[in-house]
Amino acid sequence: MVASLIDAGFEVWDVTMQDLLQNKVTFDRFRGIIFPGGFSYADVLGSAKGWAASLLFHSSLQKQIKTFISRKDTFSLGVCNGCQLMSLLGLIGDKNSTVLL
Repeated sequence: MVASLIDAGFEVWDVTMQDLLQNKVTFDRFRGIIFPGGFSYADVLGSAKGWAASLLFHSSLQKQIKTFISRKDTFSLGVCNGCQLMSLLGLIGDKNSTVLL
């Protein structure tokens, strides 16, 4: 994912959930968010529930996501479990989202 984005000319940041939970990085500095998945929490349908809970039940991150998706200059992309995550966050069908299944 990183290599393809760099090839396309993006400045890429590798941000972990720990970075977000510890407030080392915030969503407001980005125009795009890509949730690459990769078997987070397990290799089963619905495994993104744990990932989604980390975002939905953390008040600061929940607010940051709502603010991010309300901006008109942003995009998001979900791949694999990232697509499941976007669905659980209510991002699928949002005017700013793109989803790969």
